[in-house]
Formats: sequence, structure tokens, C-alpha cells
Amino acid sequence: MKNFYTAILAVCAAVAVAQAGLITSVPGPDDQGGMIMPLIYITNADDPVNPTTGTLAVGFDPHPSPVLAGLQYWSPGSWFDATAAWRADLGSPAGVGGTPPENAGRGDLFNSQYGFTFGADPAEGWAYVPEGKSLGIRLKSRSSSFLQAFNYDDYDNIWDEVMSPARPQVLWNGSMWHNYFTLPADAPPGVYTAEYEIFIANAEFQDGTGFVDYSPSALAAVADPNFTPVTVTYTWVVPAPPVATISLASGQPVVSFIPIKNANYRLQYKDSLDAVNWVDLGPSQRGVSGVKMNFSDGTSPRPSRRFYQIVELR
Repeated sequence: MKNFYTAILAVCAAVAVAQAGLITSVPGPDDQGGMIMPLIYITNADDPVNPTTGTLAVGFDPHPSPVLAGLQYWSPGSWFDATAAWRADLGSPAGVGGTPPENAGRGDLFNSQYGFTFGADPAEGWAYVPEGKSLGIRLKSRSSSFLQAFNYDDYDNIWDEVMSPARPQVLWNGSMWHNYFTLPADAPPGVYTAEYEIFIANAEFQDGTGFVDYSPSALAAVADPNFTPVTVTYTWVVPAPPVATISLASGQPVVSFIPIKNANYRLQYKDSLDAVNWVDLGPSQRGVSGVKMNFSDGTSPRPSRRFYQIVELR
């Protein structure tokens, strides 16, 4: 009988170990691949301690581009408290990953790896923010009107849209600030961008919503023309679902796919789709985002039929 092999394409990104249950906070940069931080500083200042003129600059390596993905991608089997301010946006739809109806949301894609931070060091020629003024961040453009930014604080249950047409800017106290960026769950695969301007504002920072201020006075603040602003462009990827392919090499089946993030993966098989469990086949491999992975099946004697899936290990 001719040997028959097939790949189960629809489940090639299945998750091997679920982290099921209620979570009280949104998965953050450490869960998403690590922080990507533009460092903002003031150079060419006339006074490093209390400047009246200067140029804002940025040190930034935005690669690789972060992935915008849903809750079940970042933390499979999880759902948020029904009273969480972000639950309606980021919560998985009812039933997805076991999400109860009262904890369900619309399943927006999200990422918080990008974060603004400010550095002042007169020894390096980096000046402090002038007294009576503050840093400001303003939206200049975005590739999609559906791309949103949110100020998030789990302790105070804050989930406020910022840097939008309704709130085009925030004043910022210079602390490390990771806001969340989102897209609708049905956003098409592709590259998304947003450009932000960082400037010195002729207004003082007011506490109340964490590291950023978007009170009426903050929204009305104007840039100090004696300080040259700087722009930062953020880029995200919404990846197409990974698709597995199968080929023969020296008579052995080889299952290949391109992972969308750096993670460990393992090949599993069934000799019948009626079988209850998938069986591990060989050791796991560490994937590199965007680089094709190959898994070989050297089983001898070869079965007459076999089905495969690739699972991500967590």
C-alpha cells in the first residue's frame, strides 16, 4: 500500500499547555517578547539643569516588529474579571479558551512592548526637563484609524484611550510608560504603523492617571518653540496564520512551517483522526520568528497513514 501523510494545517499553531483561568492583569511586555524602549533625551541645551533651549533626541531600535495578537495567543485559556475596564475590548469571546459569558469581550489584538522612557544625565550632555514644563507625546499619524492606544493601570482599573483624535496628546512625567496598542480581532494581516512627536510643553504635569496626563489642561498645552521636537515611528505586525506544508526527503516526511514568534515547538501525530490524543514525535525545537522550521518523521517501519500538527510549548 502506498504510504499516505498529511499535515493538519488548521491546528499548526495549537498550544500544548494551557494557562487556564482568571487573570487580573493584561499580559505585558515580558509575556510578549520583551520591552522595546525608545530613550528620549534633551541635547544641545543651554543649561543641563534648567534649560531654556534644546533639542529632543531619541535612541531607538524598533526591530523586530512586535506582534499584535489576542489574549488566547499571549495567555491561552485565560479570561479577565468581569469588572476589569479592559475586559470588553481585550477579553476573549464567550467560549474561546473556556471564557465564561460574563467575562467575555470582543477579542481585540494587542501589544505593549513599546514603551517611552526619558533619560537626563548632564555628564552625557542630556539635560533635565525645564522647571514648570513637561514632556508631551502627540499623535502625528497612524496607518489605520482602527489602531488605538490605551493608558492602562490594573491597580486603579484604568483603561483610557489616548493619543487619538479625541485626545491627540498626553503630558508625560518621563517615567517608563508602556501603553497598550490594539486592533480589532478581524484586522487583516499586515504591517501597521503610528508616528508620535515628543516635545516640551509649556505646562506642568498633573498627577491622577499614572505616568501620563490627559486632563483638559494637558490637551490644551502647547509646545515650547525653543525646544526642537523629535518623532518616533512604531511598527507592528499582524501575522497571517501559520500554514504547515509537508514534503518527502529521502523517503521521510518533513513538516515545515514559519513561526510568527520566537518559541519552542514540537511535532505531534495521530495515525487516525479518531484517536483521542496527539502523540509527541521527537524533541522540541526553538523557532525564530519568520524563519522556516522543519520537522522530520523517521519512524520505521513507516505507517500507512499519519496526521501531524505542530504545537507551541508554553
